[in-house]
Amino acid sequence: HLSVDSRAEITGYEVMRRQGLATEFQVIARVDASTSFYVDANVEQYQTYNYTVRAVSGSRVGPYNERGVDVSTTPLVDTLMLCGEEREAGEYPITFRSSALDHDITRDFYYTEDFFRTSGRTYNHELAKMSLGLVASGFSTHESDKYWSAGTVDGVGREDNVLAAYETLGFDNPKLYAYAAFLNSTESKVACSFARKTFSTKGAVTTVVPVVLRGGGYGAEWSSNFIVSAGKDPGSTHFGFRNAADKVYKQLKEYLAEESEKGELGTVKLWIVGYSRAAATANLLTAMVCNHLGDDMQDTKYDSNVFTYTFATPAALTADEEGDWSWDYHQNTSDTLLPTFDNKESCIHNIIYSGDIAPRVPLDDWGFYRNGIDYYLPATRQDADIQQLNSIYRGITGTDFDFANLATTSDVSADENAFAAVCGSVGWYRLQYQEVLSDIMQYANTRNPLETGTDISKMEKIADLDYIDLDGADGMAIISTTWVAAKAATSIVIGVLGADVDSDELVPYVTIGMLHGLTPDVVGVLLQLAAGTLPGLSTDGLAEGHYPEVYMSLMEYFDEADLQAKPTQLKDEVAVSGLPFGDVAQGAYYADPVAWAVANDVTTGTSETTFSPDVSCTRAQVLTFQWRVREKSGGASGGVTSPFGDVASGDYFYDAVSWAVGNGITVGTSPTTFSPHDQCTRGQIVTFLYRDFV
Repeated sequence: HLSVDSRAEITGYEVMRRQGLATEFQVIARVDASTSFYVDANVEQYQTYNYTVRAVSGSRVGPYNERGVDVSTTPLVDTLMLCGEEREAGEYPITFRSSALDHDITRDFYYTEDFFRTSGRTYNHELAKMSLGLVASGFSTHESDKYWSAGTVDGVGREDNVLAAYETLGFDNPKLYAYAAFLNSTESKVACSFARKTFSTKGAVTTVVPVVLRGGGYGAEWSSNFIVSAGKDPGSTHFGFRNAADKVYKQLKEYLAEESEKGELGTVKLWIVGYSRAAATANLLTAMVCNHLGDDMQDTKYDSNVFTYTFATPAALTADEEGDWSWDYHQNTSDTLLPTFDNKESCIHNIIYSGDIAPRVPLDDWGFYRNGIDYYLPATRQDADIQQLNSIYRGITGTDFDFANLATTSDVSADENAFAAVCGSVGWYRLQYQEVLSDIMQYANTRNPLETGTDISKMEKIADLDYIDLDGADGMAIISTTWVAAKAATSIVIGVLGADVDSDELVPYVTIGMLHGLTPDVVGVLLQLAAGTLPGLSTDGLAEGHYPEVYMSLMEYFDEADLQAKPTQLKDEVAVSGLPFGDVAQGAYYADPVAWAVANDVTTGTSETTFSPDVSCTRAQVLTFQWRVREKSGGASGGVTSPFGDVASGDYFYDAVSWAVGNGITVGTSPTTFSPHDQCTRGQIVTFLYRDFV
């Protein structure tokens, strides 16, 4: 497959090959310009030889510039495909599993080979949209759901869509991993697939390898999403995601080794995509690739050849992870902990809808974030936006949906805060709630394998859960008794959820929670967090906010310039008159307090035009607010020299901290540290106030 640069009148071609690592190519065939030709190379030959083609013009061999000067050091033929097929830039149909419908749907996505001719460290919105289509094709097909035990029956495979996508985009030599696994298994894994296209451009060989991690239709492996740490694991990297990423990394190395035996791969460029659970796995996988695979392939700048796009990405690691799994960690935060795009260069691009609950866990209160850069798609309540988004969604799915019904940023934050209040620290979560949430997700994603003709009851499913040790008749008796109590308690859970939910759908989940020793109200809070993914329990548009069709609509409507460094809500409201901040709207509960704070010199905002009302405050900011209030009223006396090594005399918060130390308001986080840039918790805030005013 040849793409010819027509800078000179071509009269023929010479097909050339070289053996092994030899530097000289030998001519093996000559043809005139009007003759089509191919090189008949079997696998054994391809393992031994590399091929290229050069042009002939008149009696001279080699390419020529426009003045006819011989520049034969590079062939005139631009591209010679060694594996796969080159594709012209354009729209290509991709079929994927729909989350909104009970069947697969097809949509056109723009693809060009030029995506991979630049550095992967620069965000490309068109490549992001194409990546979303490719990763959705990696979901198990709807038709294959009837075959829960086996991967392919009667010609229907879970992998059919991704294999079709590879063919459509010109990739060859596909290989699948874990697609045929029994979907009731809770093993921490992610099914994945690889393929490649290899081409020689003027003698330089390049291979593009898509790495597609399955993020939908994958069954009970979902339960490990809630296993943050286990055993003696230090907990710096999410246990469930890390185990899956480790498996994929080994599979990727195996694939590249096998393909390299078939012929030279040259410069390898990896196109890594993941959605939801698979997005967190892809995020960690990329860190391992950048930390180690580049060394293996003798490429010290390997991350420029990695193009990772993840969607609906859960948090995956903390700052304590400084080894294999960390790369460009949490690039969205400035030195003062404010959201920023200042560090806008990474090969890891995480696209997140602001109204999606899945990316909020594990909690940032526990120190969990993501590698790379987060790009938040805004949630919106603006009528013009909603009308356009509804139209785009209809074009994708053929059905109607009102984006005004999606959960807002505030809705998701409220659920996140309720979960944080119940779970407390990550240690307490691991001790009290990790296993029950894992069991709830295992139950929700365990199905009867219909192709075997077997059937089990809901109570039998509960008895088989990983963390419920109830076997035999006695165990079933306990489950039955708890079931009755759970049925009577569903009204309490519905009250917590604050939505019209089918009580019969709730009973199994409440039973599981009560078997773990939880009260119904606590079960309700846990279900709020999981409501976006549990069948029949979607509340306040949480489930729909996690759908790929919603992401596709938002990606189509919003441009790169609309993406935000933090969760963002667009509203049809006017900023408060007299305030310089465009993000403080009339009617907001904090509008009057912000106006008072500005008038009394308590705050100047995070910039000349922003107050950032949804951003968490640091310890330094909170004490500075408090000190300015006291200073305004003449009560900011009694300051002493700060004993803290991390508080310098030139810092804006130096006087505030000195005042707080002198008045017994703070003793620091240690005798020598104040930790000014740490987030200030609600408990710390009220303690500062209490020590000042009581």
